[in-house]
Amino acid sequence: MTAKEDPEFAKNTLETANRSGFPFQMAVKRMIEDSEKDHHWEIVGAEQAWGDPTGRGGFIDIVARNGTVDLIIECKRRAEGRWVFLRESSSWIRRDVLIVGSDVNQRHLGKGIYELAASIEPATVECEFCAVPGASEKDRGRSLEGLASDVVLAAEAWAVRTVSDPDLGARFPRRAYIPMIVTNLEIAECAFDPAKVPLSDGLIPPDEAVPDVVPAVRFTKSVGGSFPPGFVTKDRRRTVLVVSAPQLQAFLCQMMWLRPTLLEVPQ
Repeated sequence: MTAKEDPEFAKNTLETANRSGFPFQMAVKRMIEDSEKDHHWEIVGAEQAWGDPTGRGGFIDIVARNGTVDLIIECKRRAEGRWVFLRESSSWIRRDVLIVGSDVNQRHLGKGIYELAASIEPATVECEFCAVPGASEKDRGRSLEGLASDVVLAAEAWAVRTVSDPDLGARFPRRAYIPMIVTNLEIAECAFDPAKVPLSDGLIPPDEAVPDVVPAVRFTKSVGGSFPPGFVTKDRRRTVLVVSAPQLQAFLCQMMWLRPTLLEVPQ
């Protein structure tokens, strides 16, 4: 059946395809592939199944690799709106990230997986609060916290799989895994002084807010993880890079991996 034979069929088919979000995911993957010579990130996996000991699982949209670093990418398309990240006006841009790493020579560290602090270019603002259009406090499925938790768990699962690869381990015994969410939405930050927020209504006064559009943020929060106590720091904080899709190619071109440091784990 063709569109000329049944225009309604064609319309419904297109609407169903677009609602799925898969065209956006496929477009992000193609952009990374087509611009690899500029940023040197190679697609090494797509639609990769993952699962963890807690029973959660799913599919990793895209895995991109540059040397000893893997990006675990979740593509998220929304129909409208913007993601608004809140931060204190006194905070500064950051280069730090809290992620997981692996070392095939350190299998006693939770199957060779450990928490890692590193500096990564480009610098961005760091936030732990995000207002998502249409999401209530209890709507975990639409909240960025829910998305971030899933991509962090997916990164840990990918790390466990990768550290067991003898060929990759021989060439790159130490690796790092960076969770990333790529969205079609505009990303905005709203800086303000919490001391200026009235406790009577909890609203930011208009003259105190400093909003801005940014290409990316570091979303750092205690979003969980699957490793048991003894292998992770107490608060289980992780960083997820959140990047606006139109800015992704430039962001990948600027990414630079600096000064990884193993975090101290409480005994």
